[in-house]
Amino acid sequence: MVVVERNSFEKFLQAIAKTGVETNIEIEKNCIKSTTVDAGHIFMVMAKMPCVGSKDEKVTITISPEKTLKMLKLIKDDRLNLKINSKLWLNENIGIGLVDTVDTPKEPKLDFDISAKFVDLKRLREIVKTGMEISDNCKFIAKEKLFIEIEGDVDVIKFDVLEKVEGEGEAMFSIDLLYELLKGHLYMGNLMFGTNKPLRLEVMEDDVQIVYLLAPRIESD
Repeated sequence: MVVVERNSFEKFLQAIAKTGVETNIEIEKNCIKSTTVDAGHIFMVMAKMPCVGSKDEKVTITISPEKTLKMLKLIKDDRLNLKINSKLWLNENIGIGLVDTVDTPKEPKLDFDISAKFVDLKRLREIVKTGMEISDNCKFIAKEKLFIEIEGDVDVIKFDVLEKVEGEGEAMFSIDLLYELLKGHLYMGNLMFGTNKPLRLEVMEDDVQIVYLLAPRIESD
């Protein structure tokens, strides 16, 4: 059994639930973590949070994050006791059935040319949400500043979202998927990418560490 903060566990589940698939969760004495990809293998979510356990043992279970989130809403306690036998028990009130184990994907080794630290994710999400009305894609451009550009058939949106960025280049991404990854994050995050390379979005909220990797869209000539 391990003990976790309820709000942190909810944020953890919200992040991995974005993939929409059943997910492995590794539970250790001091840490809970998960790595999963969406069904289309377009983005990856890696999440990690602390816990307090009484035994030095590692357990891997597979659950539906979406179903677990719905069940969790019934519990109002600030802390959760997580116990595993044939189910994942939340405070002994709710037993969630486990599913067949799936493979845990490995994080790819990537070199990023561009680093943008402390980006306002709430502001970025607002721009992306409006941009969804005019285009399916958005482009990040790094040249002294970090810009986001969304170009439709007749309309264009372009804003700088960070005053200083390391490196130069640009990459295009699915605007719908970017919006989905940004949902629920209201503060600051770090972005890393490169020309025609994936986008790495790092978020640290309370004691939950979340990393997203989003595949780029390649522009046709």
